[in-house]
Amino acid sequence: MLTTSHFLMTAAVYRIAKRRNPDTQMNAPALLVGSFMPDVALGLLTVAYIVQRRAAYPDGRLFGTEFDTLYFTDPLWIVGHNALHAPLMVALLVGVGYGLGMMRGVSWGRALMWFGVGCAFHSFVDILTHHNDGPLLFFPFDWQTRFASPVSYWDRDYGAAWFAPLEMVLNVVLFVWLAVSMWRGRRMRVV
Repeated sequence: MLTTSHFLMTAAVYRIAKRRNPDTQMNAPALLVGSFMPDVALGLLTVAYIVQRRAAYPDGRLFGTEFDTLYFTDPLWIVGHNALHAPLMVALLVGVGYGLGMMRGVSWGRALMWFGVGCAFHSFVDILTHHNDGPLLFFPFDWQTRFASPVSYWDRDYGAAWFAPLEMVLNVVLFVWLAVSMWRGRRMRVV
């Protein structure tokens, strides 16, 4: 899904959890940063690729087999995409954060744990919405195995024609709901 969708879904989950249990100890900033950070490395690599391609191909042919080759075979691209996407890597973040923050009382440990939880939610959604290009399931031990989801948010051969508009509707609904929810919360505190 789009990075903005991950952020909005995570913000909505946080808001619902906070509403159900106002005393929840979730670290909202770390959770929300974790919701979009898995896409940052690939985004930067893609920007660099586009800049290089525009110079080499002024006719506008940006994506195709060269991009796919980098994405699926270049070690820098594979590590960049999977460092915060792969379930084993994210579980490691959550585990280390939990161990340091909750068990040993290290102040930044809880933030690391909630950052990992945000990455985990992002990764879970990506695994379900990428047909053949989602996160590597067993990275760093296996650099090939991916879940072949029957749905793809971007590939028309796997439902993007209907999924993409639904994602946009979801984003608008979540944005409006979050805005109204935050406005109501502030209004109630003032009264």
